[in-house]
Amino acid sequence: MSRRAPERAASPDRREKAGTPGRASSSADGQVLALCFAAAVIEGFDLQAAGVVAAGLSDTFGLTPGELAWVFSGNTLGLLFGAAIGGWASDRVGRKWVLVASLMTFGLFSLVTAAAPSKEWLLAARVLTGLGLGGAFPMLLSLAAEAGSAERRVSRTTFISVGMPVGGVLASLLVLSLPDLDWERVFHVGGLAPIALAVVMVLWLHPAPLITGQAQAAPPPSLPVTLFAADRRLITVSLWAAFFATLALLYLLLNWLPLLMQQRGVARSLAVGSALAFSGGGILGALMLGAMIDAARRGLVVTVTYVGMGLALAAVILGIGHPVAAAAAAGFFIIGAQFVLYGLAAGAYPALMRGSGVGAAVAVGRLGAVAGPLLAGAVVARGADPSAFAALLLPLAAVGGLAAMMLVSVGTGRQTLRV
Repeated sequence: MSRRAPERAASPDRREKAGTPGRASSSADGQVLALCFAAAVIEGFDLQAAGVVAAGLSDTFGLTPGELAWVFSGNTLGLLFGAAIGGWASDRVGRKWVLVASLMTFGLFSLVTAAAPSKEWLLAARVLTGLGLGGAFPMLLSLAAEAGSAERRVSRTTFISVGMPVGGVLASLLVLSLPDLDWERVFHVGGLAPIALAVVMVLWLHPAPLITGQAQAAPPPSLPVTLFAADRRLITVSLWAAFFATLALLYLLLNWLPLLMQQRGVARSLAVGSALAFSGGGILGALMLGAMIDAARRGLVVTVTYVGMGLALAAVILGIGHPVAAAAAAGFFIIGAQFVLYGLAAGAYPALMRGSGVGAAVAVGRLGAVAGPLLAGAVVARGADPSAFAALLLPLAAVGGLAAMMLVSVGTGRQTLRV
C-alpha cells in the first residue's frame, strides 16, 4: 500500500521523538538554519525601522507622543495575533507555508506603510505588518529547534534569534550612513526583502523528514492541554511572565531609546548611535548568553543576566557613563535575556505542538511589547523627567528575573526542556 496518504496527513515538520524519528542531513539542517537566520534579520530590520525614523514619521504626519506610541504598539499588537494564529496553524499545515505566508504579509504591508497617506493608514499598515511578523517568528524558532540534535536546541534557537538585533543594526546603519534618506525608503527595503526571501523559501526550503509510527496519525492536542497539562502548568506560567516583562522592556527601548536620549540633551546623531549600540550589544549578549545557557549552570546565568539588566537600565535612565556604552550594556542583557527565553520556549513542548506552545508564549510576550511603548508614551506625554522611567523599567526587570528563575527552578533549565 502506498505511503503517500499517511505522509500527507502528518505535518512534514513533526520529526522528533515518536517511535523512530527521522533526521535531516547536516547540509539540509544548515540550509534551514541559514534561511531562518536571514528571515530573523529581516524581521529585526522592520522592528527597528519605526524607531530609527520616528522623527521623520512625527514630522510627516504631525504625530503627538501618544499617537507615535500607538504607531509603535500597533505593530506589536499585530505581532500578538500573528504569533498565536501562526503557531496554531503551523502544527496543522506545516511550518514552511505559514512562514512563507507570514513573510509575504509583512513585506506587503511594510510597502503600504511607506505609501500611507494619513496617520490612520499608517497605524493600520503597522498593525497588519505586525500580523505577518508575529506569524513568522514562532516558525523560525520551531524550525531551528528541529534542525539538529536536542542537546544543542537552546543555543541553536538563540543563534537564530541573533538575526533580529543584526537586522536592527542594519536599520540603524542605513539611517546613520544616509542621514538625508527619506523615511519611506527604509520601509521600502523592509518590504521588498521579505517578499524576495519568501520566494527563495518556496524554492529552497524543503520540508523536514517525517516521523514514523503511531504518532504520525495522532492529531495535535488542544492548546489548553498543550500548555496546562499537570507537568507543564508552572512552566507555562513562568515562561509567559518572563516573556511579558522582558519583551515590554525590549520594545520600549527599541522604540523610545533615541527619543529618550534626545530628551536628556544628547545630540540626534549620538542618540541614533545609542540605538545602534543597543542592538549591537544585544547581538553579543545573545551569542554569549546563548552559549553559556547550554554549558553552565542556568540558574547562575539567569541571575547574572537580570541583575546586569537592572544595573544597565539604571545607567541609561540616570545618564551614568557614556550614553552609547550604557545603551550597549542594556542591549546586551535585555536582548540576550529575551533570546535565551526564546531558546527555552522552543524546548518546553513536544514537536507535535511546538508551534502552538512557542506561538502562545510569543503572543503573551507581545502583550508586554504593546504595553511597554504605550506606558513610555504616557510618561513622555506628561513631560516627566527621564528619571521617571526608573519606576517603569526597573520593576519590569525584577518581574522578568523572578519569572525566569522560576522557569529554571522547576527543572526546565538544568537540561534541554522535557518533551
